[in-house]
Amino acid sequence: MEEALSSTPRLRSRTPGASARPKKLSSSIVSNVISDYSEGIPIHELSRKYGFHRATISAHLDRAGVSKRPRSMSEGQIDEAVQDYAAGQSLEKIGKRLGFDSTTVLKELRMREARMRDTHGRDSL
Repeated sequence: MEEALSSTPRLRSRTPGASARPKKLSSSIVSNVISDYSEGIPIHELSRKYGFHRATISAHLDRAGVSKRPRSMSEGQIDEAVQDYAAGQSLEKIGKRLGFDSTTVLKELRMREARMRDTHGRDSL
């Protein structure tokens, strides 16, 4: 009878290879994360760079008292982006200056029905 019980597969309570508790970020990594975020690097890129989930990165920024950038552009920022884009600046440059990804800038410009250029700088149809 004991043999039958021991050959029964045991259910695992966690994924094989997963640690029992989350890894802690060292103080040097946290200070690098804070520095990089302050320089304008988005949380999702920090997550990739340091190999930690974006929620972990965000939690450490919160604990350090870092005020986070808004996730969407304000009306004033959109107005600025429209003017800069009309003046010939790239989506990438506008996004970096305002602290947003170029795709966010593109989305907001499209919502404002701004006249768009193709990748060669020509007006799109």
